[in-house]
Amino acid sequence: MRGKSDLDKFVESKKASLVVDNEVSDDLSRHTNVVNLRASFPLAHRAVFLQSWRYFVAVGLMITLAAGGTVLFTNSSPTEELSHLHHAVVHYTVFGGIFVLCLKLLYEELYHITYYYGYEAEHFVITSGVFLKRRSSLHVSLITDVFLERGLPELVFLVYSLRVANPSSENPFEFIRGLSRDNAIGLQDFLTNLIENTRGRPELSNETAAANGTAQSYGGQARRL
Repeated sequence: MRGKSDLDKFVESKKASLVVDNEVSDDLSRHTNVVNLRASFPLAHRAVFLQSWRYFVAVGLMITLAAGGTVLFTNSSPTEELSHLHHAVVHYTVFGGIFVLCLKLLYEELYHITYYYGYEAEHFVITSGVFLKRRSSLHVSLITDVFLERGLPELVFLVYSLRVANPSSENPFEFIRGLSRDNAIGLQDFLTNLIENTRGRPELSNETAAANGTAQSYGGQARRL
């Protein structure tokens, strides 16, 4: 029977501070006893608004233009028929935009609820999507770096994005958006420690080198259902 590797020992040592699921926690997985990183380092709920910021900007511009157009139209002394037509167009346009924004927020709420990332069988796994599911599975030995990013949208909503790099030319990055500062740093530390413990495993050295050489065909498998 093979003894525990340094990677297995590291994960065991961290389980006291992590959420470990003894049942299947991902509907696209059959593994049990996995580290649920989503529960250990959860997304901030304001990530729902982060994913919808373009819709907020669009609706805000729409309302501003509608208000400005109404003022100009009223000052031009229009006929009663044109005035009714103008108000109807503005009404349906503005409320239509708000309705689309509400649908977007509802979708992002469902996306937020079903989004999952975890560690199982030495793989870093991300499952996303509400109706069209996507599951990516990346062996820890293939992770080349873990970045924290904070663009203008993240700054506005006080969150960070985590980017996991791999050698694949087809899908070189995996993103987790909407983490609080503490959870982003905690998840980055956990993944970088996983990488360091993997690098010390001699049985993976040849596999990693071969995988890096053929990354275009192997670096980070994903499937859509």
